[in-house]
Amino acid sequence: MEEKNRRHRKSAVETMSKEELTSEISARWKNLDEETLGYVKRLSAVEKKRVESLLAEMDRDGEREEGKEDKEFIKLKQ
Repeated sequence: MEEKNRRHRKSAVETMSKEELTSEISARWKNLDEETLGYVKRLSAVEKKRVESLLAEMDRDGEREEGKEDKEFIKLKQ
């Protein structure tokens, strides 16, 4: 049986500009139902605790040098 090569078709994301994509993502976040939003917030809290404990462990072990990237991460974390 011969395989036919399917023509590549661009997905919606490939045809959107960055601005359109950002607007679409923002709109979807704004319209999230309470159950999904609660799930995402709980997931985020768990991940935040994990990152904080990893950073604290690295500080204790002396493995972490606070550089530009860490300062930027700390700003984002707040």
